[in-house]
Amino acid sequence: MRTFIYIIFICTILSCSESRERRMALQHAVALMNDAPDSALHIFDSLKEHEQQFGRHFRMQCSLHRTNALNKLDTLFRSTEEAQQLADYFDGHGTPNEKMLAHYLLGRAYYDMGESPMALKCFQDAVAMADTTDADCDYWQLSRVYGQMGYLFYEKRVPQYCLNAIKVAEQTAWKAKDTLNAIHFYSSRSLAYELWNTTDSMLSICHKSRDLYGKYGYNKERAHVLPTIIKCCLDKGQYEEAYGYFKEFEQESGLFHNGEIADGLEYNYYFKGMCFYGLNQLDSAEIYFRKLLRHSVDIEMSEAAYRGMMYLYEKRNVPDSLVKYSKLFCDANDTASVQQSSSEILRTQALYDYMHYKHEAKVAKHKSEKYHQTIIYICITVSVFVIFIIRFILRNKKKRELAIKQQNEKYTALYTELDKAKEDYELLQTDTNAYRKNQEEKIRRLHNALSMYQESPSPMENWTIEHFLIESPIVKQLRKKTSEHVKMTAPEHICLVNLMRKHNSEFMSEIDNKNYMLTDNEKIVSILVKLDFSPSDITILLDMTKQNISNIRSSINLKIFKSKGTKGLDSNIKKI
Repeated sequence: MRTFIYIIFICTILSCSESRERRMALQHAVALMNDAPDSALHIFDSLKEHEQQFGRHFRMQCSLHRTNALNKLDTLFRSTEEAQQLADYFDGHGTPNEKMLAHYLLGRAYYDMGESPMALKCFQDAVAMADTTDADCDYWQLSRVYGQMGYLFYEKRVPQYCLNAIKVAEQTAWKAKDTLNAIHFYSSRSLAYELWNTTDSMLSICHKSRDLYGKYGYNKERAHVLPTIIKCCLDKGQYEEAYGYFKEFEQESGLFHNGEIADGLEYNYYFKGMCFYGLNQLDSAEIYFRKLLRHSVDIEMSEAAYRGMMYLYEKRNVPDSLVKYSKLFCDANDTASVQQSSSEILRTQALYDYMHYKHEAKVAKHKSEKYHQTIIYICITVSVFVIFIIRFILRNKKKRELAIKQQNEKYTALYTELDKAKEDYELLQTDTNAYRKNQEEKIRRLHNALSMYQESPSPMENWTIEHFLIESPIVKQLRKKTSEHVKMTAPEHICLVNLMRKHNSEFMSEIDNKNYMLTDNEKIVSILVKLDFSPSDITILLDMTKQNISNIRSSINLKIFKSKGTKGLDSNIKKI
């Protein structure tokens, strides 16, 4: 009834020749694709009757989605011709989603034709066509492509590739907010572990996926996981537990009618037969093994049926029948092994991995070019700003050092002039009163100038005491000695200590603290560190080995700052 209503709806739309109505019909059919592919196919068939009135692009879109509807209805493709035409057309005229779908359908056609390597190529081409940076990316379809790749690798018994593809399928399904299929793909991880024959991992995945199905209310799907759990229990010889799960499977899955399972799922008869076999109900086991044999549609079902019968007659101790079914099982097993060769699929994977990475490199290059100009502008702006800051800092530093140097020179000149005035005064005491008064006035003026220089906060407070000390003559003299690799003399040692006591008494009080009990060498090393001399400079000035200096520095760090080693010593001393 619903299909009939859809057909009437489309016919009404097609009675008007406007393209807007036709596009509405196409969009409606696409919207029905996942939930009702049969209804979508009827709409496309109705549109096909009027395709001569359509433009080429619209006609190709209808053909693409009609082929997709056929695929969803499990139609077996007998040719790749139409799918190839669609892929060729949309490569030049389609959106990323249309390109992905076209190559996916071409891969499905090759898969139905039995050409697995070409199918894998098409699936990888489909993945490469998807634009995952686009907000309109069809993650729902992309998850199907990866899922199809995973099942293909499973069939060819390549477990690592199978697991990788299924994991990506699961991730993209979650992105598409397709909860049911995301859980389904998670459950499908067990396929790879089945190939690795890791039963415990299979059971863990199955139980977790059953919990997820139950959490989201998918009860039938929850039961569909049970065959894998049953297989694992049978492999472990847990026949009673396996039989209990099989009864739940029959009751909850909705796949059994009057004791018969749905077409295509007859392999489960083998599991039920093995449950009865393990419980020593051999007649019941034989019923299901023979039922599987009657319904066998491929070599794997025949192989399972013969295996069950072989086990059965071995337990019954019937040699003739045992020999018969053993031979049949061996023949079926040999045939299945030939069909499971994976060398061709591995060679194809290696070839198309290169194509996949090449496409990724192309996309990355496009993104880089797209933002290249912006990045250049940002880099230029940052570079100019950094250069400006560096020049500003260097210029200020140079001005500050020059000012300190000029102040030191003025200070020294004043002291020199004062000494000269005193000397002249003493020599000329016998001179006239006028001369004496003149010299007294000069001495008074120089005293006042020195007093103002020493007491005025402006020159000394604008610059740090460290800069003042570093620019002092004795420190400069020691700097020159380090460059010439000449050690410090005793008078220089005394002069340096006196300089520090005069201009940085707080520091000297700290290192003279009796609680620290610093040695003379430790004190002079502390002073040199304070004045920004490096360990190698100190080694030259004190004429010691690097190890001795390192030991002294460690001792200072431990005594004053309670830290082992020399780490942080320089910064700690400079903070005093």
